[in-house]
Amino acid sequence: MFPTALQWLQHLCAQAKTCGLPHVDLLVDCALFDYPLLRHLNELVPSPRYRLLLQDSPERAFADQGPVLVRVLLFNTAQQPWLTDFIQRCYRHSRVLALFSRWSFDALGERLGRCTQAEWAQGHRSGVLRYYDTRLFRCLCELLDPDQLKMLHEGVISWQWIDRDGKACQMAGLDVRQREAGRDAPVLRLSDEQVTGVGALGDAQLWCTRQQILPGTYGFDSFETLIYQAFRVHVDADRQQLTGVAREQFLQEWLVDCAALAKGGRGINQ
Repeated sequence: MFPTALQWLQHLCAQAKTCGLPHVDLLVDCALFDYPLLRHLNELVPSPRYRLLLQDSPERAFADQGPVLVRVLLFNTAQQPWLTDFIQRCYRHSRVLALFSRWSFDALGERLGRCTQAEWAQGHRSGVLRYYDTRLFRCLCELLDPDQLKMLHEGVISWQWIDRDGKACQMAGLDVRQREAGRDAPVLRLSDEQVTGVGALGDAQLWCTRQQILPGTYGFDSFETLIYQAFRVHVDADRQQLTGVAREQFLQEWLVDCAALAKGGRGINQ
């Protein structure tokens, strides 16, 4: 499904109805965002409830430039027109991760805020886990272990987003009742292997952008497939401890192999 903005909005409304919810929650990535989200939200009467997910974190000074959770009432005469305009402006810009939840807004916001905070190296290092970036979300979920996934998915019925290729995507949550969920969610502690994977995912995206690769030229059926396969190759390079010229040569040889497969009519899919 490759929807227009309005078709995707209609899909979200239909999903909310199926879940028996009068609202949709949006995780909006405000980093380097040229849309004044908070100003527009505050101008609405009534204003949608929102929470800066980094407000209680070490990054609180930059919370307004991080992820913002917004609960939009779908049948509110002020909020619904804003939602339509907002989705039309940014639904294809990897800014919006929509989700459905039966949890109270405060409980959901607190949990998703905790999920932005990751520790590693026996707790000596920490940083923001950018799961709210739709370009990273699926691969990051693959890197997390079952307990970590539970922490992220517990309060969510489903996640919805538009990928790099304009395709509507979704992932099921766990839909655990709020009263049955643990109050004190554990800290997301990443293993060395997970930290390597997170780094490889970021490196793969930057490398593909720098190379200006068109998926079809190398036999990939989509940008999503290209990034995913590049991510796996970067993980392989890390396992072999390749750096500098040797690492770049390894990556370029992979591209040459992909091009050869494409010329032979053998496409690559995820």
